[in-house]
Amino acid sequence: MKIQLIDSLHHEIAKLKFPGFFVVSLCRKVGEELPTDITLFLQNKHLLIQQGCTGRRFVYRNDGWYVFFTFYPTDELVDEKYAMKNMPLNLEFYY
Repeated sequence: MKIQLIDSLHHEIAKLKFPGFFVVSLCRKVGEELPTDITLFLQNKHLLIQQGCTGRRFVYRNDGWYVFFTFYPTDELVDEKYAMKNMPLNLEFYY
């Protein structure tokens, strides 16, 4: 069931359009059902980036979910601190 929720989350993210960026998600903790405010959360973060926010990694915590979202540019090199090699891989995951 948790894998299906993660797949549904990825499907929802893939439907969203963020000109100049694609979004990568890493689920640390998965809730019991798909959150309804993920779209609004990501749209608000994209708006912050458009307004000059230099951060590209955001953490969503709600309804039992704990997810890292990273906005990667499609038209420039990725800043070293946001490179995928720096993704938090030593986390304890809860499914």
